[in-house]
Amino acid sequence: MPLVDVRAMLAAARRRRQALGSFNVFNLETVEAVLAAAVARRCPVIVAFTERMAADFDLEAVALLVRHRAAALPISVGLHLDHSQNEAGILRAIRAGFTSVMYDGADIPYEEKVRRTRAIAEMAHAEGLCVEAELGHVARGSRKGEVLAEPSLVGDFVERTGVDVVAVAIGSVHGLKAGEAHLDFGRLRAIRRETDAHLSLHGSSGIADAELRRGIREGITKISYFTAASRGASLAMRQTWGSGRDVPPYAVLSTAARRAFQVRVEERLAVYAGSRVR
Repeated sequence: MPLVDVRAMLAAARRRRQALGSFNVFNLETVEAVLAAAVARRCPVIVAFTERMAADFDLEAVALLVRHRAAALPISVGLHLDHSQNEAGILRAIRAGFTSVMYDGADIPYEEKVRRTRAIAEMAHAEGLCVEAELGHVARGSRKGEVLAEPSLVGDFVERTGVDVVAVAIGSVHGLKAGEAHLDFGRLRAIRRETDAHLSLHGSSGIADAELRRGIREGITKISYFTAASRGASLAMRQTWGSGRDVPPYAVLSTAARRAFQVRVEERLAVYAGSRVR
């Protein structure tokens, strides 16, 4: 089917008391893996593309590929630009056919962040896109640089910017293994009291399944995931490379990576839908 408005997908996830999975991709194999996993689990899915990857796999190519693949699928697919740092990147994604964008606005003073986010939200909403912004800062690789979201600011931020989704920093960290980070549920509940906007969790690879399920019950409706799937794909390639005396052709390596990536995405979709991983 055609690419879907992510706002409608989030609303449906909230009604089901589930979370919508958003999976970062960076090449053909990862796109195919995410979509195949969603079909296997019969789950809606967001294909996410980080702006910093655009030098290797440009926005227009991603949009064409995902739109073409999604058209033949029986599930809802959204296409999301993740962690954009500027208006130019978001405008480019809008023109390419993305259905959702995230303005990061890291390290910008609060009032300036409100002003820039509001302008971007107005531009993207005029074209029918879902808009996400981050409040606080989810660190990468360690807690260095982490800034937890301040609950008292969330309601003000949503009201003044008009964003649909707020990515809240509540203890997750980009790039960790499961169980290495923990969510601040008291902060999450306080944020939930401040706004009815959809809440998004980034850096989920470091969070144990039980905490993710609890986070969904307490109001998270969108979860981003990448690190663990990428590590799984890399490991599969290394194992395939070392499995025999002959160097495997690239097609064999890429197939191994795609299958491993797909398995990890399927596992996450099961968790986000409230099922146990088999």
